[in-house]
Amino acid sequence: MASFCDNQQLSNASMPSETSRLLVTPTPGPPQTITKWSRIRQNLFEHWDIWGVVWLISIFIFIIDFGENLRIIPELRLLESALCRRYYLEHDNSLVDHNGDVDEKYCKIDVLQAELMMLRGWLSLMRGVTQIVFVLPYGVLADSKGRRLTIALSELGLLLSSIWTMVVCESSVV
Repeated sequence: MASFCDNQQLSNASMPSETSRLLVTPTPGPPQTITKWSRIRQNLFEHWDIWGVVWLISIFIFIIDFGENLRIIPELRLLESALCRRYYLEHDNSLVDHNGDVDEKYCKIDVLQAELMMLRGWLSLMRGVTQIVFVLPYGVLADSKGRRLTIALSELGLLLSSIWTMVVCESSVV
């Protein structure tokens, strides 16, 4: 037994009204064969739509952090070499060769290692202060000019920091 609302809906099917249903069941179409691979592909694309940006950012952060961690050991060796060269030029010239290098085994004394750790602490402090100082201007720049420019400037800063470390270590100013 059909009610008045159902009859009115059937007569005005193409024209929505206050009494028409909000959720209409779709008319069944031809049966679709869903294969295993099409279901996997569909799930993958749905997953990518939801998590794509998160994956891209995670991969980007991994690459940047991996590069930063690869830089630590050579930078440490450069600093140690510069400190060792300076120390032995003042205390024992016979250990410094004609290129200005000192064998690494002589650089492992406690005095040099303590000075190296103090220098690394100061460098870490300066890098942290620099990050704190530039976080707000870079945030404003990212909002106004875009994130690509901000990322490029950030990477340029990392590159210049690495170059500066190499120049200072090679010039024996440390």
